[in-house]
Amino acid sequence: MRRVGRGGVGAERTTIVRVTGGSRGADSVRVVCLRPPGIPETWPASQGAGGGKTREEFQALIEEETLLRRLPTLAEVANVAAFMASDQANAMTATVANLTCGANVD
Repeated sequence: MRRVGRGGVGAERTTIVRVTGGSRGADSVRVVCLRPPGIPETWPASQGAGGGKTREEFQALIEEETLLRRLPTLAEVANVAAFMASDQANAMTATVANLTCGANVD
C-alpha cells in the first residue's frame, strides 16, 4: 500500500506539537493536533485536483490509500476536536489525533 500525505510536513508538525506541548505543560496548557487527510465536505465544488483530475477522481484516489477506503466527515473531525478540547481528554497533550482513516498508521 502506498502512503498518502507529506511525510516531512507530518513529521515537522508532530515535532512542533510535541515540543510545544512539552514546554507549555507546566502551565497547564494542552497542545493537540488533528490530522485528517482531507475533508471532502469542505472542498469547493468547483475545485479540481490539477493534472486533469476532477474533484471526485481526486477524492477516490485518496480514499483508495486509506485502510477504511473513505475519508473522515466534517462531523467526525468536529467530534474529535470537541473531545480533545474537553475535560474528558485532560490527560492528553503533545499528541496528534490520527483521523486519516488508516492512510497513516501510527
